[in-house]
Amino acid sequence: MRKLLIASFLFSLLLFPLSCTYDKFDEVEECDNSLMASLADQTSSACGIASGSITAAVIGETAGTPVTFSLNGSSFQDDPEFTDLAAGTYSLTVKQGICTSTLEITLENAEGLKAAAEATPSNCGTASGSIAVTTTDASGAVSFSLNGGTAQTSATFTGLAPGNYQIDVVDEIGCQVNLEVAILSTVAFAEIEAIVTSSCAISGCHAGNVSPDFRVRENILSRSGRIGVRTGNNSMPPPSSGNSLSQSNIDAIACWITDGAPE
Repeated sequence: MRKLLIASFLFSLLLFPLSCTYDKFDEVEECDNSLMASLADQTSSACGIASGSITAAVIGETAGTPVTFSLNGSSFQDDPEFTDLAAGTYSLTVKQGICTSTLEITLENAEGLKAAAEATPSNCGTASGSIAVTTTDASGAVSFSLNGGTAQTSATFTGLAPGNYQIDVVDEIGCQVNLEVAILSTVAFAEIEAIVTSSCAISGCHAGNVSPDFRVRENILSRSGRIGVRTGNNSMPPPSSGNSLSQSNIDAIACWITDGAPE
């Protein structure tokens, strides 16, 4: 009887070989990428006073579906206008259904201090990025502070990890500019694509017979968050596949996702 059971099990393996079919991802609805954030109007801020405004517009929206708006990660609202804004850089995001689009807008002082920032990427897992600020039309000495920290006279900040930073720039008469600056990592999508395709787009896994097919780059991009979770908890690739990711590969995927999973 025992020999018969073993023979039956071996025969079933021939018909239904072990694979990572349990590693299937939920199907996700994809955006057609037609939605675009646009600027309808803006009003400069009076020097040292938060009196500026931004009015959003949308290109490529779908009729009949509500559009909502967010500024610098705030809660989405129905009103496309944002008021009482100080001079600085703002990230405007429009959302309709599952589609979002983000536009960076610079709001300047009507007169007086103006500032801009340039960021240098950081290596993944280290703090090697930097931000350099340039100013024009300042009255007297200018001070710079990072994320509400102690003000300094140097316009450069170094030793920064990937992430989002706020820089406050103030001159002697109190004219102020608030800059939102993102430091990205040096991880490129080509590196992530190579990791995923070599470890997960293999026979018995995400190579056409298990959804999604990770030989298709759009499937990697649209499921970046899920990939980050699964690789982070070591369930992707699954143990049954015989493959595993190094910690450096897992960290690279996490950094890429923190960057916004760019292509």
